[in-house]
Amino acid sequence: MKYWLRLALVTGFYALLFVLFTWPLATQLTTAFPTRPGSGGDSLLYIWNFWNFREAVASGNNPFYTNWLLYPGGTSLWMHAYMPVLGMLNVWLQNEMLIINLGLLVSHTLIKQLRNLGVPDYGGPWWGGDAVSYLLPAPNSRFLDFGWAQRLFLNPKVYNIPGSVEIVLFLGYSLLLLGLIVMMWPNRPASRRHLDAAGRWPGCCFFCAVNAARTAHLRQTAS
Repeated sequence: MKYWLRLALVTGFYALLFVLFTWPLATQLTTAFPTRPGSGGDSLLYIWNFWNFREAVASGNNPFYTNWLLYPGGTSLWMHAYMPVLGMLNVWLQNEMLIINLGLLVSHTLIKQLRNLGVPDYGGPWWGGDAVSYLLPAPNSRFLDFGWAQRLFLNPKVYNIPGSVEIVLFLGYSLLLLGLIVMMWPNRPASRRHLDAAGRWPGCCFFCAVNAARTAHLRQTAS
């Protein structure tokens, strides 16, 4: 069997699996997208990411910067609008939900083929998060889903907010530590806007105050 025919068959097979696993999404590609019932999680940000990217490009502005956040100084979106290829495609198609679904379809059908072509996989550094999810109490753990583990996991004195390992390990502690390390790193790469020393310490105070208020609110909600 020729290589391209085999590639087409394998790709088509995975595309069919995607359709079956997500049905009836295939009948609503332009009007719906997969998300989590209730809060929705990070998936609700995808709509804004692609919409903002399209609007910024159409108006001739930088799609990786906005003053809609932290006005009037604004903020970078390098860690927020993190899918520029799909963002550029949305400039043409102009349908955020369709772009999300196409991105999911392409990632599901072509990921193995891209790896075979030598595209590097940067998932390795995230193994730590997977290890934590196996070892922490329920419901995130695959092994410790017992009554005592449930009580520990839902105890607000142990976790800042029940059910969210990410907030505890990443947003609650690791991200703050990383920010302090970067702030004290001499001669670190930075944009001209971030080299303005006038707002550096007020910004740090604001950052710490917001996180302190957030943590207090989460503890109060959890209790």
